[in-house]
Amino acid sequence: MRLFARLFVVGLLAGLFLFPAWTDALAQISWEVGLKAGVSGATLTGDNVSEYGYYIDPDNYFAADVGDLKTGFVGGGYATVHLNKQWGVRLEALYFQKGGQGDGSGMNDGNDFAAKATVKLDYFEVPVLAVFSLPAGSSGTFDVFAGAAVAFNAAAKSKIEGANLAGDVGSQEEDIEDVASTEYGGVVGLGYTWVKPKMNIFIDGRWEFGFTEVVDIEDVNIKNSAFALMVGVGFPLGGSGGGAAQ
Repeated sequence: MRLFARLFVVGLLAGLFLFPAWTDALAQISWEVGLKAGVSGATLTGDNVSEYGYYIDPDNYFAADVGDLKTGFVGGGYATVHLNKQWGVRLEALYFQKGGQGDGSGMNDGNDFAAKATVKLDYFEVPVLAVFSLPAGSSGTFDVFAGAAVAFNAAAKSKIEGANLAGDVGSQEEDIEDVASTEYGGVVGLGYTWVKPKMNIFIDGRWEFGFTEVVDIEDVNIKNSAFALMVGVGFPLGGSGGGAAQ
């Protein structure tokens, strides 16, 4: 008990000694919340991207390279704590459409056919980002950000559209089996913020790259890679620091 009491007294004295530094740091903190939305451009990467499809038997199979760009929607909300004029930490909650597409060929009951394959992968994504802001004139900032993201799969579908020599096989869409429920990845990006008295207007662009596989199938290597361009509006919540990064 005596040792605990001594440690408590030492800690209390140290806290009182550092109290001015704490208050100075807390005085610089401000908060901001907002909304953002835009367009995504996604691709799939990995050793098995060029072999996407199915195989039933020699007369019924399909294979496509789904490494081409697929566009989609991305958007949601965010909250940023500005530690000072330059540095902040941002938490986002986004709906992010990823995937890929490309041309392929195969056999349908012994008939050759060509078709286009589209892989649709939608996620609820939560990025945590460090943001560094540089002044850009009297009413704006350039923002550089990087961090990590965890994404939860919300939809996974495969669509094949094409025709064979015997006639039109139309369009077929089905759920993707064995899709990984959770994905981990990295985020890097740049932005520009127009600072207004009661709100900030911004645009940002980012590149996201998956650390983990899209499907839970042994020896299948396919990962997400995506670009996104978003615009949005942020609302400062007070504090004397008031950084401008969105």
